[in-house]
Amino acid sequence: MEKLDLNQKIFENLNLLKGREQEILISRFGLTNEANKTLQAIGRKYGITRERVRQIINFSFKKLKRIKNLEFEKLAHKIEKIIDSQGGLIAENQLASQIFPNAATKQVGAVEIICRINPNLIKIKKTPQTEAFWTTGKIKLAKLLKINKTLIELLNEAKKTQIIENLAKLYFTKTKLNLSPTIIKSIASGSNKLILCPNNTIGLSFWPEINPKNTRDKIFYVLNHAQKPLHFIEITQQISNKKFSTKNPTQTTVHNELISDDRFVLIGRGIYALKKWGYEPGTVFDLIRKILKNKPKGLTQEQICEQILQKRIISKNTILMNLNSHQEFIKNKTGRWQIARK
Repeated sequence: MEKLDLNQKIFENLNLLKGREQEILISRFGLTNEANKTLQAIGRKYGITRERVRQIINFSFKKLKRIKNLEFEKLAHKIEKIIDSQGGLIAENQLASQIFPNAATKQVGAVEIICRINPNLIKIKKTPQTEAFWTTGKIKLAKLLKINKTLIELLNEAKKTQIIENLAKLYFTKTKLNLSPTIIKSIASGSNKLILCPNNTIGLSFWPEINPKNTRDKIFYVLNHAQKPLHFIEITQQISNKKFSTKNPTQTTVHNELISDDRFVLIGRGIYALKKWGYEPGTVFDLIRKILKNKPKGLTQEQICEQILQKRIISKNTILMNLNSHQEFIKNKTGRWQIARK
């Protein structure tokens, strides 16, 4: 359906309606690629109330449902199949993008018209907790809100993102009810607190590592998604590329935050990693001393270098220089390095 201009297709078939009915539907659902008009704006234009506009729209849909239209029926069937593939439930803001990846915003209203004509589809209205959904009737509003609430509770308890399949298992453990990963993903796409993350995971939208607001959390977000150490200049560039809603920080600001936040560890010249990956803060001297502290028989030069290079991106010469320049480290009779006895 990607190449189909759904707006034009509906436009061609609105001759089933009277003049004002056509005009109101065109304005309400943005079929001329303009922004959707509110009920109040349409009412002002025709000198009628908002409620009267709503009545005309509902009456127009009843007319369209009664009249057999093969074009509309084909489109409705295709959309129904898409919703079925999502477990019988899909967020309205996701439906158009599933059908028209490159022109979704221009076709949202047209997609809603087709959905409303299809007697097999039911619209679940927008709530403070969720966006609007379209369903084949498998899930009602009360059940949707209950599932959404339970998933939020499970993630709050876990305190970290969960793979969707694992979240389904946690849901079963808590409720003794089976919930497919497909349904969980569909609900998350329209939830105001759940958010779909990379690697088939779900988290909470207010977690800073998922939806960062300040510079420190943006740095954590970039490193966590990269899953590898990065130079502070590259971190700054990636923050800019992510186009977060708040102002992008400068390189200096990023570097200062990296230095002052203990979640980040300097492991090379300007290169930082996350502490949770197993990296430890401190100088090369500190790391050598920590490694040798519990090795009374000492370690060879190669063993020390191997362990340090797992924690730092530095040259081997830097490690050797630290070994040889500090009196705290000495070679024993076997040629191994150890901490000098005091």
